[in-house]
Amino acid sequence: MKSQKLTQACQLAIAFASASFVGAQPAKLQVGATNPTTIAVQWDTGGTLQFAPSILGPWSSVTAGVNISSAATSPVNSPARFFRVVDHGVAGSPVPIFPTQLPKPLRIQGASVQQLRAPQAAGNSVMEVRFEQGQRSVSNSLDLLIGDRITTLRDDGLFPDREARDQTFSAVIDVSLDELKTMNAGINSLIPSRRFSKIFEGRDVVGTNSLRLFPIEEFLAGARIPFFTNGPFGPTHCAGSPLAYDWRKTVMITDISVVQDSARTWDPCPSPVGTGTMMGPWTFGRLMTDMANTPVTGVDPSDFVLNWLRSWEFAQSINSDLVPARPQVKAQVVQDWLAASAARGFPPNKLDLSVAPFRLLAIVNRVDLRGNTTYGGSSSTTAEAACLGGEARFVFGVTDRNCNPLPFTVILEYCVPKNTCPELKAWAQQWAALDGIPFSPAYNAALQAITDQFAKANANPSHLPNKSAINQIRSNEILGPEWDLREWRLAVSGVDAGFLREMPVKQTPAFAHQSTPLLHNFITANNASLCSGSTTIPLIEAGMPFLGGSAPMPSPSFFWTAPGLVPGEFCARHKLSLNTCNGCHAGETSTPFTHVGPRSQNFPASLSGFLLGITVNDPVDLATTHTFADLDRRVEDLNKLATCPCFFGISFVPLLMEH
Repeated sequence: MKSQKLTQACQLAIAFASASFVGAQPAKLQVGATNPTTIAVQWDTGGTLQFAPSILGPWSSVTAGVNISSAATSPVNSPARFFRVVDHGVAGSPVPIFPTQLPKPLRIQGASVQQLRAPQAAGNSVMEVRFEQGQRSVSNSLDLLIGDRITTLRDDGLFPDREARDQTFSAVIDVSLDELKTMNAGINSLIPSRRFSKIFEGRDVVGTNSLRLFPIEEFLAGARIPFFTNGPFGPTHCAGSPLAYDWRKTVMITDISVVQDSARTWDPCPSPVGTGTMMGPWTFGRLMTDMANTPVTGVDPSDFVLNWLRSWEFAQSINSDLVPARPQVKAQVVQDWLAASAARGFPPNKLDLSVAPFRLLAIVNRVDLRGNTTYGGSSSTTAEAACLGGEARFVFGVTDRNCNPLPFTVILEYCVPKNTCPELKAWAQQWAALDGIPFSPAYNAALQAITDQFAKANANPSHLPNKSAINQIRSNEILGPEWDLREWRLAVSGVDAGFLREMPVKQTPAFAHQSTPLLHNFITANNASLCSGSTTIPLIEAGMPFLGGSAPMPSPSFFWTAPGLVPGEFCARHKLSLNTCNGCHAGETSTPFTHVGPRSQNFPASLSGFLLGITVNDPVDLATTHTFADLDRRVEDLNKLATCPCFFGISFVPLLMEH
């Protein structure tokens, strides 16, 4: 290997992940562990590494014509805050590089903006942010990604900060008058009865608030304008409306004209010929084939799917949690599918993916699960790399040999390959624009233009080895004694690299910990953070395996609890249970196991009360009720992201719950 020594105190280590070239696909960087002196950057092609002070440039080359498998060092100083790779003339997405990163976004007490009398190079306004007590991890400064540039907030008494170490951090930012006008126009476009927001604490509805126009005239006159207040009435401005868009078109798409689009889907009915387009872009077979990505991995799509299905055939230990076999998956799904494939001329033990017994139930926008780009990728959703763009999903129901629905759903959950606030705003606006298109061939074409960005092969070239944007696959079925939820992710190494590997279910303790002192001790030790929704369920707790290998649901009334709970722990218990797979799909939300139910041909999928709106009694604190309306929450969040200026992102705290 060759290296180039540069005389700077802070160095950048550059490593290449592989030598493959993906046609005209832009190379994407992946930023690894970061500290004040070293940043690890990987990408999957050759080309030229460039840096710039902002997303908009100007771009300068760090090193040109670098051979694959070489390494180089290069300075990281204040101008070098964004990096990209230009390969064969195609520029990849810019990636922000932070000297330090926080483990998760900080919760703020309040924030304001005030226009400067004379604009500066850094912007035209001062933003002041006051964080909640006890969260600071730095002495007097904090780097944040505001819009298209990294901005340093300071609490050192130097301009624009007014007083040192008073817990109020300040920075000069650029506030676009056009964006403020667009935000206000969005509110004015709503009829008066829709000019409100619902206030959510996590997923619970706790109140409503009228939408308020941003006082542009006062801002232009030099007034300090609060844009966020963490008080009983929620955010002050740009809260979003749950009725801004039709959820049926923008966040949970179940309309028959979409899920049975004959040009894009295929249905097993009537057996054995089916209806629609085999291997259309929204079929299970096409999506799994693109996920296997044979030209890159060498993995046969039939082997890819069979290996996944066979994980139900034997008992296994996942994080020391015994996950039982589900032999009925083989008996009711695999064997019939192999027989149908053999009838079409396929050899033994080879699946014809074009006749997959999977019926499309829904296409789902989960931009609400995004990380916080303002904090450079910090996210509280997972201990793994943040999924900054949130998720987008295809929900399928499995059918039997007569194409009747089985009690078995599968969700393909993709990590949307968007990394910055401007990219995310544009992404949200694409979904929001669907609201103005009637269900029609034109609507379906616009929707496919969105889904192709995350579902097609090579959608995320930096996600090796498959280069797929898939985040995980999850199942919910009762082909056994009780309902059970499971999860798989692509294996990145080992003998099963490139295949799906069964993994622990996120945010869900092993069932053996139900009603145990260990669970109570965990609730007690994490009482405040559980109640605020900021605790990740760990693999190991008190030296014992804690996270579950699967999430069984013994009854529709199941919820998580522990002995000896006191009223001060009821909130933490509720949030823990709500964030689990089996609590959310059962007693905590009064859900009969599925949020998107299996359907027969020509009928739309049924949706749970948790999605549509329901008030339930707390199963432990009987004096308390919880109101859920998650589709309203998702529309409100989409509206906020699509219309708010990027500096509002300072107040966004990602959700832990992924259901």
